[in-house]
Amino acid sequence: MLVIDLLALVRALGVARFDFSQMLKGQTALTPYMRGAEISWIVDVSGGYHAYEAAIRERSSVLTDIDKKRRKIERGIGHCRFTAMSPSSTDFQTLIALKRTPLK
Repeated sequence: MLVIDLLALVRALGVARFDFSQMLKGQTALTPYMRGAEISWIVDVSGGYHAYEAAIRERSSVLTDIDKKRRKIERGIGHCRFTAMSPSSTDFQTLIALKRTPLK
């Protein structure tokens, strides 16, 4: 196990503070500096996406709501596609332009 002196790390980086989130609970070196803890949501797709989707649909209407919103967007502006973590600068610029466009 790697042991890190966090105060020495902050000094070595030449910064006044080190903000962190989403650290593993077992990271005991960080415990004295924690301000809180929350559950980190994990998506289990080990059985495939379709099995995951079916399980979500059984217990929640969130995917149905997303489907409704997607269909509304498609009626208004045409086909849409969600791409998580797109590295495309064109996608990013399109997103910014859409966010700046007033709603009708």
